[in-house]
Amino acid sequence: MTTNDNSEQTRVILWSVPRATSTAFEMSMNNVSDSIIWHEPYLCAMWWGTDSRFPLPGSDGWAGEQRTDLESRITSTHLDLANGYDAYKTKYSWVKNGLEQDYAGKRLVFCKAISYGATTRFDAIPDGFRHTFLIRHPYKVLPSWKNLVSMTLKIPVEEFRLDNLPESTMPSGYAFKESYDVLQHVKQQYEANPIIIDADDLLNHPKQILQQYCQAVNIPYSDSLLRWTPGPGEVIAKDWRVPIQLVQGSKVGGWYEAAFASSGWQKDRPTPSRSELSSDILACADAIMPYYEEMYKERMIPQ
Repeated sequence: MTTNDNSEQTRVILWSVPRATSTAFEMSMNNVSDSIIWHEPYLCAMWWGTDSRFPLPGSDGWAGEQRTDLESRITSTHLDLANGYDAYKTKYSWVKNGLEQDYAGKRLVFCKAISYGATTRFDAIPDGFRHTFLIRHPYKVLPSWKNLVSMTLKIPVEEFRLDNLPESTMPSGYAFKESYDVLQHVKQQYEANPIIIDADDLLNHPKQILQQYCQAVNIPYSDSLLRWTPGPGEVIAKDWRVPIQLVQGSKVGGWYEAAFASSGWQKDRPTPSRSELSSDILACADAIMPYYEEMYKERMIPQ
């Protein structure tokens, strides 16, 4: 890694489970002056990269045809991304090297990563970063994730079970075990007490949580982090390193629709009861609840 002479520069990774407001978190961090944002490089390396674990379109049987259709829809959607990169040309070493570049003049280098993209490639985690984690109650994550799979692959929710998908679509630990595994690796190799934020706390107490977060990782806080300009225009215009395929995929699959439509933090909806959830979601939730609860115990509490 090239030595950066800017002693005030902060480098942070936000490891997240899906559907946990992590893209909104990026849009908040985008308001830090002189920031550069890396968006989902590990997920892209996992799905599209030259050393991909689960190349798309898939040949896994269950979703191969749907994935081929999705890929066709993504590649036919054109966006002018000044700092976009082609995920097909990535690999895990490229991600590590890119994050470790000397971003002279940048106050903040921020990377948002869905944790399971890096689970089997801990060697690709960059040096010189603070590691933070974002979690959310499984009863909120899983229904939202199932709806996203339905919209993306054009399969009615009644026609598939979330606990019976190929690993290329649904990681075996339903994202929570994978995030827990990344947390344990970080504790062993980088820092003993990484910051963990629960999305409910963030949404219900955004100012307190963001003030505490920024102080802990040496990011300058201002109330500008509480609101942002809606729409993907900010992503395209600002200094983001964003994979073309994921932003194009949002156009056809609605992946970031809620985040791009938002303009600030809003109070979260109540957690659903078990009686409101389908049997497959309950099966997944019961499997991952111990990992969520262990991480929740260590979360940052709003003060």
